[in-house]
Amino acid sequence: MNWELYLDLGNTTLHWGAYADDKWQAEGRLPTALLNVETLGTHLSEALQAAQLSPAELAAVVAVASSQQNVLALEASIRDTFGRDLLLVGRDLQPAMQIDYYEPTRIGSDRVVNALAARELYGTPCIVLDFGTCLTCEIVSSDGHLMGGAIAAGLPVILSGLTAQVSWLRRPFEKATQMQTVDGPGRSTEENLYIGCIRGMAATADWLVETARRWTASDAHTVATGGDAPLIVPLCRNQFELAPMLSLEGLRIIEQRAALA
Repeated sequence: MNWELYLDLGNTTLHWGAYADDKWQAEGRLPTALLNVETLGTHLSEALQAAQLSPAELAAVVAVASSQQNVLALEASIRDTFGRDLLLVGRDLQPAMQIDYYEPTRIGSDRVVNALAARELYGTPCIVLDFGTCLTCEIVSSDGHLMGGAIAAGLPVILSGLTAQVSWLRRPFEKATQMQTVDGPGRSTEENLYIGCIRGMAATADWLVETARRWTASDAHTVATGGDAPLIVPLCRNQFELAPMLSLEGLRIIEQRAALA
């Protein structure tokens, strides 16, 4: 059974998925801090073996990276594990999407992939929020252009900033992310962090959506992705379509269209 491997290399997490027979056969996440030949190879090999996917039947490896920082390590890991070169969006594959940035090459390829996937899967206009290392917002116009968007701090950035200055807040912050709700003012450090950081991010997400809808002059569809989306989205006023595989779906669409060109 031929299959494809898709990789979304973020600043703190590598999200991967294996696709065959018109469905995702396996997927997982790995901290980029562990991104080296031995760790990635072992992680992927064990997961693919469990999904009964043979490395010999791997047809393509397609990736997108939010920055170039770990691309060389990723390429070395894939080459060592599978003996294959990866196709990188922005270098080897170009998304077919008009970008209204002042300098279109300056927007991250991962954000373009998200916008293209949302456009193809959910229609236009649409708004994508990616709850990752940063909270990014992409706005797609009714005619399918990537208008632009916004960048805010994500939970990993908030945690990093807090603990860089106040190291003892790491444990209370981690406990805060496990809370379900807080009624009334915070009466512990954990409750204060929940209200200020977790609920604060939900408020930021709502503001971004409501502002983006004004910019598109529409009730644009809203899509949420990223590792922290399941934590934040239920706290938002606005309704979101949760799409945990959005980036990987975008990679699949881009690679398929390139193969047909």
